Amino acid sequence: GTADMKGAIAAMVVAAERYLDSAEDPGEVILAFVVDEEHGGNGMQHLVDDGVSADAAVIGEPTGLDVCTAIKGVARYEVSIHGENCHSGQPDEGRDAIRGLRELLSRIECLDTALESTSNEVLAHEDVTVTEVSGGLAPNVVADRADVTIDWRFLPGTTEPDPFDERIRSTLADLSVNAIEFPVDIDRTVFARAGETDPDHPVVTSVIDAAHENGIDAALVGFDAATDARFLIHDAEIPTVHFGPGSITDDAHTVDESVAERSGEAVIDAGAADVIVCKPMVIGGPQRTVELAATARSAGIEPVVTTTVDGVVARTAAVHVAAAIPDVTACGIATGSLLAADLTVDPVSISGG
Repeated sequence: GTADMKGAIAAMVVAAERYLDSAEDPGEVILAFVVDEEHGGNGMQHLVDDGVSADAAVIGEPTGLDVCTAIKGVARYEVSIHGENCHSGQPDEGRDAIRGLRELLSRIECLDTALESTSNEVLAHEDVTVTEVSGGLAPNVVADRADVTIDWRFLPGTTEPDPFDERIRSTLADLSVNAIEFPVDIDRTVFARAGETDPDHPVVTSVIDAAHENGIDAALVGFDAATDARFLIHDAEIPTVHFGPGSITDDAHTVDESVAERSGEAVIDAGAADVIVCKPMVIGGPQRTVELAATARSAGIEPVVTTTVDGVVARTAAVHVAAAIPDVTACGIATGSLLAADLTVDPVSISGG
């Protein structure tokens, strides 16, 4: 969760503290960290329903420190194709739902091609994709059913699901192959609105200017995914942008998330941390860790040595690094115990660490 989105949360807390300490008339700063963004957005929905009000909002999604002014929406459907099973030795005695599935995939591909004509200044064109497929009962049985998930990512403009429902239903109407009909059931399971903020709005220009003042070459971009901004933009009518460290493509939802390091020294010089957590295998090895720990300690910041979910060799190296730094806190070095089966017996026993 470092990229999505603990890194941004930490940055927001530090930025708010420094702003409130330095501004003569700071006004009100709201830090709102909500749950369920990955699913229904119930946390942000509750915040909006509770009457949150602001002149502007910044969501710390991992944008690579570019300024995102628009997000795509999503309409998602579960579709079942119905056939009739029989022995695979006499397939004509049944209706093979897999054949109906092939026709469905072809029609969705045609719809996807048609959507290539859609456009937005900062977002990619709309896409509709079959993301999940299942079907069949056994290797020797003609399938009586096939199920698919259809995921439609759409551009700002339409905030109601009806047009998408109608397009999907018309696309899949009268599904048949060689005069054999395949009834379909269509159930919309997700609808999240797209949204955008005027690129000339003061919140957009202010975030870009602030980024440039701090040496960040921020550009206006779009976010080809759905986020909680939809509730702020449409329901609370709060102009909203996304701006945060990390990449939605390369960092978010990965096994060991990370954000790009502007440099540990820059964080120390800015006084933006009380503790520096050093993971030797991530930040450049034992020597780099010892150097960074020494720099942190000279600035009155406590270094902590820990690891990722590493194997025995990396954890052994981390133990030696911790031993080389006087009075350092070493925690989490025994993460190998979290693994179901390591390749060898752990030669390093940690106690009290």
